[in-house]
Amino acid sequence: MAYKEETQRALSDLEILKKIILNKEKQNQISIASSSTHKILHFIALFFASIFILMDLPSIDLLTTDVIKSASDPILQRMGVINIGIVLLLFIVGAYYVLYKQALKNQHDFSKYVSRYFIYFKNLSFCTDVLVKYAFFSVLVFTGKPEWIAPALLLFLGDWVANGRFFIFKVQMSIAIAIACIALAAILFIMSIYWLWIPLAVFIAVAVLSLYEIIKFESYAKNNSVGIQ
Repeated sequence: MAYKEETQRALSDLEILKKIILNKEKQNQISIASSSTHKILHFIALFFASIFILMDLPSIDLLTTDVIKSASDPILQRMGVINIGIVLLLFIVGAYYVLYKQALKNQHDFSKYVSRYFIYFKNLSFCTDVLVKYAFFSVLVFTGKPEWIAPALLLFLGDWVANGRFFIFKVQMSIAIAIACIALAAILFIMSIYWLWIPLAVFIAVAVLSLYEIIKFESYAKNNSVGIQ
């Protein structure tokens, strides 16, 4: 009788262990899928940032020149604000579309998927944050202070990194990058450097570093059966 009870208990323990293992494998699959979503979002951001930085190359020189000229040209002001608004709208729509499709792909409810892996997109918080920064950008253009845009962009980037929005870094690295962005913003402001390719290049560098961290973390998770959180 005692032997039968011990056997039954052992079988129960094995069943519990099996459930834990299966649940862990499921979590790993979902986590790896979420890292793929992070990568797609990073590629979208890099695509738009690359377009902007190409526009600011010396051979083209459209972005910074038009922004500075807008200080005394109302038409350029309106065109600049509208064009940037269109690009940001496309980026926001594209980001939420990717999240929606990835949630469907992994058979997740969209709101739960966002809440678990992309908290900064929850309740349209990412959209609101971008719109607030866009409004500040518009104020600088319409008040004739376009030379402040480059430092402001670096401050916004530092804010995103420090608060864990969009980019994926460990806490120590996030703080270091955020401080570097703020310091560079101060240098640009003090020295009246207004070239927009500088914050754009920093954004691309930060995005590439974040993408590298995601890929490295994903590789580690696959090789060691650790879920990516």
